[in-house]
Amino acid sequence: MCIVVESTPGLALVQDIYDDVGKARQIRALVEGKLEVAQKYMLIGSMTEKSGPNGKELMLSASQTLNINSLDIKEYKQAMELEERITRTMGR
Repeated sequence: MCIVVESTPGLALVQDIYDDVGKARQIRALVEGKLEVAQKYMLIGSMTEKSGPNGKELMLSASQTLNINSLDIKEYKQAMELEERITRTMGR
């Protein structure tokens, strides 16, 4: 899950919504269309590594983009943690 920092048609600069503000890193994502800046998205796709002037750079090639701006992130994290606990318990 990420938040859009910059966007042009076909390309967006995003950062993980879980990153601390002062330590946030950004990644370029190839997308279809144009994403809205400051909106939260779930991007599904594959990572590629590209050589550039500053060394190797990771890029996400998104096959699907889902706007999750209305998603309650705290509630989502709680659901994911609960799923993990249930999976561990069922595996015993």
